[in-house]
Amino acid sequence: MSGSEQKKFMNIKELSGFLNVPESTVRYWVFCKKIPYNKLGKSIRFSFESIKTWLENQEVRQGGQ
Repeated sequence: MSGSEQKKFMNIKELSGFLNVPESTVRYWVFCKKIPYNKLGKSIRFSFESIKTWLENQEVRQGGQ
């Protein structure tokens, strides 16, 4: 994989490092279906593009009107 090519899928350990949260938190989000994931047999994988979109949708904006 070239330096400019982004990895398309991440496992739980890679995603927890990317988001800087414990692996147990990622597993909990999967269990509660709070995060987009793909299941391949018993393996859980996360699409980088889906996670990026999910993160953008988690943004909390302050202010009212």
